[in-house]
Amino acid sequence: MIILDFATKTFPPCTMEQIQEGEQRIGIPFPEWYVEFLLQSNGAQYEYGSVGEETVPFLGFLGLEDSINVFEEYGEFDFFPIGSCDGFALICVDTKSNKFYYFDVELSEKKYLADTISELVELINHESYNYNLRVKTELGEITLEEYHKLLLKTNS
Repeated sequence: MIILDFATKTFPPCTMEQIQEGEQRIGIPFPEWYVEFLLQSNGAQYEYGSVGEETVPFLGFLGLEDSINVFEEYGEFDFFPIGSCDGFALICVDTKSNKFYYFDVELSEKKYLADTISELVELINHESYNYNLRVKTELGEITLEEYHKLLLKTNS
């Protein structure tokens, strides 16, 4: 599957029963590509990647439970989260149009990215992004490389 082509870490797959329970829990059917993805891997991490014109660090595709939890937390928006960016942003699929958006959680703003999962994956720069940029965290100002490694440790 195209989502897994560049993944540096995959996870045990979901069962069809888990997927159906997830659909019932949130009250919407999952797109066919998402079901196929979950049957192969319940989430996928990317060691290097960025998405969109602003080259936002892309961390990977969320597993079923993480997607559902985020959906339930931010459910007043018409999206289903499928990917994680810099910790404060998500890649989402619109539950009505099935188009893909970058969603800034802090600003509650979404920006169109792609019409299909193939187009979305093509937008992801799998090479790298500018790791010399600095970000402010609770630990002080650190480079994106340090921040990315910290997130990978936290999520593993």
